[in-house]
Amino acid sequence: MAPSAIPYVDEQSFEREILKSELPVLVEFSAVWCGPCKQVEPDLIAHARARGKAKVVKVDVDKCPALAQELQIGVSPRSRGLQGAGASQVDSPARSVARSSAR
Repeated sequence: MAPSAIPYVDEQSFEREILKSELPVLVEFSAVWCGPCKQVEPDLIAHARARGKAKVVKVDVDKCPALAQELQIGVSPRSRGLQGAGASQVDSPARSVARSSAR
């Protein structure tokens, strides 16, 4: 399996990469075995390539279950938008990412 074009974060890098980010961050909560997660990957890559507007990262829910639980991630794929310092959180199913990229 090819590595993801979207960087992964974990409990150790979450604060640095997401909460302290100067850009809004789209966090994709997924798992390597998740078929729907693989289906939304091209849309996430497209968002990631729109440099300067937002940062896109992934969290593997199997490797970071405490983080997924803390953020109340119940299903994968799940996207959550975070605006620096955790000031603003927007939770949405990953399929809404695909719909918004089509606009």
